[in-house]
Amino acid sequence: TSGLPAFIGRMAGTLFILTAGISSLFSRSNVKRGLRVFGIGMLLTVATYVLDQGLFIKFGILHFLGLVMILHPLLNKLKTDLLAIMGTIILVVGHFFSQVTIPVGFLFPLGLMELGFCSLDYYPLLPWLGVFMYGMILARVFYQEGQDGQGGIKKRPEAARAYRANLLTYIGRHSLIIYLAHQPILIGLLWVLNQLRTLVTG
Repeated sequence: TSGLPAFIGRMAGTLFILTAGISSLFSRSNVKRGLRVFGIGMLLTVATYVLDQGLFIKFGILHFLGLVMILHPLLNKLKTDLLAIMGTIILVVGHFFSQVTIPVGFLFPLGLMELGFCSLDYYPLLPWLGVFMYGMILARVFYQEGQDGQGGIKKRPEAARAYRANLLTYIGRHSLIIYLAHQPILIGLLWVLNQLRTLVTG
């Protein structure tokens, strides 16, 4: 996909991952949630593979979010300045990776693709981990006084800040549902395309 639809999709993905990075600091169960999200991502891989072996989801946003949630306890130990440096490097390197192809096909989760690689939904660790890390940084900047030292955030007494914290907590807890809402559309589109191809080829 290219042009305006691709741009809109990438912007939506960027905002979603940025929000996930922010809300991750409000949860003490990121690993458990990460395993669940990654598992659902694998189920989608199987479902889309059954529909179309050439265009199934190999490493979509659910695989990505599940993995970074699992990694979150390690990422959260990094100081903010180091997190910013690493996030920037990941963004730059990830952009470079997207411009090249390699002769092997198993490094696609890192953003390294072989020639002809195709996936219905694709969010590799590089560069998208950098976006997630920037979300973590934003959470620290605006809520750093409320960090409880355990990867979570204490509620502040100020009403406005408490409201924002509760809002982000709600988004974080329901981000999976928010994203999954459009997955049936993707799968349905894949089914339609597969049926059309079958009719055309006889």
